[in-house]
Amino acid sequence: MNPITVDREIALVPYYPNCKTALAWYQDPELCRQVDNRDTVYDLPLLRKMYGYLRAHGDLFYIKYRGRLCGDVCLLTDGEIAIVVAKPWQNLGIGRRVIGAIVALAREKGYPSCWAKIYDFNTQSQHTFSRAGFVRAPDGLWRLPVVQSGTTQREKRGKTMNITKIRQILKDTDFIHTGGSDEELRVAEYLKARCEELGVPAALESFAVEMADVHSAALTCDGRQISCKGYKCCGSGTVEAPVYYMPNTDPGSLAGVAGKIVLLDTGVSHFLYQDMVKNGAVGFITYDGNVHYRDRDIDHKELRQYVSLGKKILGVNINAKDAFALVSGGVKTARITVEQTEYPGQSRNVVAQILGRTEEWIVLSAHYDTTPLSHGAYDNMSGCIGLLNILEALAKKAPHRYGLRFVFCGSEERGLLGSKAYVQAHEAELEQVALNINLDMIGTVMGKFIACVSGEEALVSYLRYLSAETGWGVAARQGVYSSDSTPFADKGVPALSFARIAGANQATIHNRYDTMALLSPEQLRRDSAFIAEFTRRMADAAVCPVKREIPEAVKKELDIYLNRKRKENG
Repeated sequence: MNPITVDREIALVPYYPNCKTALAWYQDPELCRQVDNRDTVYDLPLLRKMYGYLRAHGDLFYIKYRGRLCGDVCLLTDGEIAIVVAKPWQNLGIGRRVIGAIVALAREKGYPSCWAKIYDFNTQSQHTFSRAGFVRAPDGLWRLPVVQSGTTQREKRGKTMNITKIRQILKDTDFIHTGGSDEELRVAEYLKARCEELGVPAALESFAVEMADVHSAALTCDGRQISCKGYKCCGSGTVEAPVYYMPNTDPGSLAGVAGKIVLLDTGVSHFLYQDMVKNGAVGFITYDGNVHYRDRDIDHKELRQYVSLGKKILGVNINAKDAFALVSGGVKTARITVEQTEYPGQSRNVVAQILGRTEEWIVLSAHYDTTPLSHGAYDNMSGCIGLLNILEALAKKAPHRYGLRFVFCGSEERGLLGSKAYVQAHEAELEQVALNINLDMIGTVMGKFIACVSGEEALVSYLRYLSAETGWGVAARQGVYSSDSTPFADKGVPALSFARIAGANQATIHNRYDTMALLSPEQLRRDSAFIAEFTRRMADAAVCPVKREIPEAVKKELDIYLNRKRKENG
């Protein structure tokens, strides 16, 4: 058994009799309770008995931190990991790094999995193993599958991210899966399985979302029934009033909404909705689709909580053809009826991670949910496939200096709810996040490759240099992108989003036309390869070169995007 160098600070030293040093660690009653739920500290005979057992049944090491012994760790032959870090050296990230090295040892030995027994009260160890990728199993043990480097070609077949696999993923997820639905959970579990298939552990992180089942919705205009869908979470009831078509949203236009059902050319944004309510609107009608398309699809929209702030008026959505007919026909009155049940629900983020040599992280993100009319191949299973491609490429070269965390975000289409939930749940860790890299819509047959940087201008310049160096076209700019990079930037984490933007006459989103036919698996691989190379450079940097601050111009854009301030002249 040879010594193991974990990193510049930590080494694992094969066990030798040194009970005088080790006994001191086990004189802490709290530590002894965490180890084996005992109420008394260890004495010398008990310590020798424990070490004798561990030596006979596994590989036992002392942990050396900056030249001093500070604990012990053992990999038992059944894959169990037992680790103790003495109290003075806790909260230095030693445990997580040592566990990563022990998992690598298990891989070398061909163990199929690693596990640990952690008592329910030992939240500190639960947190450490969780950060190392372990997940609590139904049997109460914390487990991590170990993928072997010696996997045969037969075992690898169908698991690598080749063209065939990309097409299969697009086919397997070719259905509507909106935020908070059972279908979204099905896709979350599918993506988790794909991460683990590539050898990287993953877990589902749930968060609360508002849900609604609309039982019925009706719109009658001047006695004529109009096909519609009721807004989710707008309440229930009936309202009848004159119709007021409002193509502009200035104060003069808003002065005419009192006692009216307002027909809008736009969606229902926060300030517009609040202005309508304040000025006395009693209901609203929106529309989508295209007067030139054959379909008469109607999207099932929702009145988002951050838009309504609890002030609800009834609303419906109709097709653009019917909206055109209403306005051209001089519609006078409307009657809206909506009946629905509103209730709390759950959405999920899928989180996979590759441990680094330090406590710092780069977080990559892409959302996987769809809108109610879309199968979401372009927006945004393409970004999820990109994450899987990058995960596979960088896992082969791990460990990198920075750890890599891959977050497949739920409920993005409902207002970036997944990424907002992630930064809230992990706020204490964000100081250790150097950069967020977000993928939202890549791999189309046609379209321009872009990068939007919510960070310093120097990163924009770096991307332009990298483009020139590699011959890969990138239109890079500074700003705020309407995707999951935004909540990270709002918390002070430099962030950027990559996308391949096709014209609306080539690839549209949020409708029935967003299908896998828009995508090129070969282009998906090429887009992913460029982003993977950019990520690798950041992950292997001695220090991530991106300054950890958000420029004032970007902060102002964030204030507007997140409805903290109104857009001037808007």
